[in-house]
Amino acid sequence: MLFAFIGITVEIAIFLGFFLLLTSLDEDYANVITDKTDIPVIAGFLLASFPVLYLYATKIVPALLLGIIFGSFLTVLLLDKLTTQVSDWLYIPIYLGGIGLMICNPPSAYVLGNLVIFLLAQIFVFKRFYGFSDVLAFSGIGIVTAGLHGDLIVTLTIMIFAYAYLIIVQAFRKNINRKLRLEIPVAFLPYVGYALLSAYLLFAVCPAV
Repeated sequence: MLFAFIGITVEIAIFLGFFLLLTSLDEDYANVITDKTDIPVIAGFLLASFPVLYLYATKIVPALLLGIIFGSFLTVLLLDKLTTQVSDWLYIPIYLGGIGLMICNPPSAYVLGNLVIFLLAQIFVFKRFYGFSDVLAFSGIGIVTAGLHGDLIVTLTIMIFAYAYLIIVQAFRKNINRKLRLEIPVAFLPYVGYALLSAYLLFAVCPAV
C-alpha cells in the first residue's frame, strides 16, 4: 500500500509539473486545470491508476517509474483532449520509464520478441489507421507492458479496449454515422489511457485470461 501511495504522489507531481511548464510556455494550457469538464477525466484516471499501482508497484523503484509513466500519460491524454496535438517530447518519460522497468526486472526473450513484433506493427501497419502521436503512445505502452512482463496479448487487448471505449461512448453521444465513422473527430488518447489501466487490472487480477 505504501508503494502505491508513493506512486500516486509521483504521478500527481509529474502531471502538475508538466502543466506548470506548459502553462509557462502557453497560458492556454491553463484551461485544462480550470475547465470543469476535465476534472472527472483527471480524477477518474488517478483513481483508476491507484489499484494498478497497488498491484504492480511492489518495490520503491517500480513505484517511482510507474508514477512517472502514469503522470506523463495523464498529461498527454489531456493535451490530446484539449488541443488534439501532443508534442513528441512528452512521450520521452513514458519510454524511459518502460526501459527502466525492463532494466529493474528483465523480461523474458518471449516478451521481448512480442515487443519487437508490436513495435514493428505500429510503425508499418497501424500508423495507417491513426495519427503519429497515437503510434508513439501505443509504442510507449508496448515498452511499459514489456517492462511489466506483459506479452502481445496484453498490448493488443489495450488496443481493443481503446476502440471499444471509443465506439461505446461516441455511439451513446450519437457521434457515429451509418458508415461507422465519427461525425465529429474526437481525441483518442483519453480512451487509450483508460484502456491501458483496464487491461493492466484485468491481467493482474486474472493472469490466465
